[in-house]
Amino acid sequence: MASARAAPGDHLHLGDAVVAPSLGVSAAYDDNVYLADGVDAPIVGAPGLLVEPRFRVTLAKSTLQLSWELGYRLSKLLDLAPNDGARVGRLDRFNEVDSSVDIAAFTASPVGFRVSDAFAIKNQPTEVEDGATPANLVTTSNAASGGLTLRPRSALTLDLLGQIGLDNYRVPDVQTASAPTYNNRASFGPQLDLQWSALPKSNLILDSSVTWYRWQNHLVQAVGPEVEGPDYGDYVGKPDALAWRARVGIETPLSTKIGVKVEAGLGQAYYDERTVLHDSAGLDVSADELDLAGGESFGQDLTDPGAGLLVDVQGAWAPVQSQSLVLGYRKDFEDAVFTNYIAYNYGYLRYRGTFWDRLDLSLEVGARLESLHGEVHRDDVIGRARGEVAYVITAATAVRLAGQWSQRACAVRGCEGVYAPTQYTDLEAEIGVAVTY
Repeated sequence: MASARAAPGDHLHLGDAVVAPSLGVSAAYDDNVYLADGVDAPIVGAPGLLVEPRFRVTLAKSTLQLSWELGYRLSKLLDLAPNDGARVGRLDRFNEVDSSVDIAAFTASPVGFRVSDAFAIKNQPTEVEDGATPANLVTTSNAASGGLTLRPRSALTLDLLGQIGLDNYRVPDVQTASAPTYNNRASFGPQLDLQWSALPKSNLILDSSVTWYRWQNHLVQAVGPEVEGPDYGDYVGKPDALAWRARVGIETPLSTKIGVKVEAGLGQAYYDERTVLHDSAGLDVSADELDLAGGESFGQDLTDPGAGLLVDVQGAWAPVQSQSLVLGYRKDFEDAVFTNYIAYNYGYLRYRGTFWDRLDLSLEVGARLESLHGEVHRDDVIGRARGEVAYVITAATAVRLAGQWSQRACAVRGCEGVYAPTQYTDLEAEIGVAVTY
């Protein structure tokens, strides 16, 4: 029977498995806890307490590789002005969980098997004015995939996978006359990934997928935080959809310190407006809300080749072993809960470095231009910058300081006045201790 052995910081060793439990405790301050715009809702700041236990298991054998990570995040805001009506305690988060599992079996055989699963419960604040109800929009999601890995040649790997996803969206009770569950989505379809080491030190890449999206409710109430403005009436159409993607690319080193990855392809999405019209029976929906003529509506498809162009470019530079710099750009689209789809362009820069074997530094800045299409249509730009410094005191203990700035603003279509509640600027800071056994 395998025995556990470890000293603090060395993790637990159970046979071939390595178990790494950790705990982080931080004091935090957020200067805009509601992500408010300051016009339709006041900007409120508050200090808080963060507690983040985490559990990680890894196993690496000649025929089996496994990794499992489970985390929990408790966020308690402190109301230093209980008489101001803000009631920041309504944004406390006691339910945030994330879990990821990756298993690859028969990794040295011509035919292998792999499965992965990612589960998460996340919260997003809303500008709910009722001081007696929780003010978070809660998203529960699970994405799983699995299938065969074929290796007909030593340089060729082909993954034949199936994928399935389940998502649940809950809004604050006072935002909807129906149940707090705003909507549910199921997604499923096949996926094919190919990697071929046809060139020395280089990999040719092909990945493709077809995904069906099925929504429980195809007419949902027009509530925030995303659906703001006078043009939607009481309901927003959310049709079922079919989307496909195909990309090819190459991953190759340019030198011993520089590597690049380039992928390009095409994708399209088709939205079935009949599912919205079918659900309108029995609801008090005006004819204007179901009108498909004129501008964009819930019948909007993504079929234009320019809009469906997919790009993923990443360059990495490691000047020394303990330093890395990554510059990247991604153009893609995604199905959305409150409109048909979001097409986006995302650019980012990431840095990680270790100094004197004790000081870890990470920085990331990025900007994402979002173009919303469907019954809700507008353009937003989201900027984010995050930095973290961690000083390792012992093998098991580190002190960390982190800060993040984020902003969401109107991008192109002059939506500042109409969509003000969707815009915000936020600054967060944390200082704490992380302990790893």
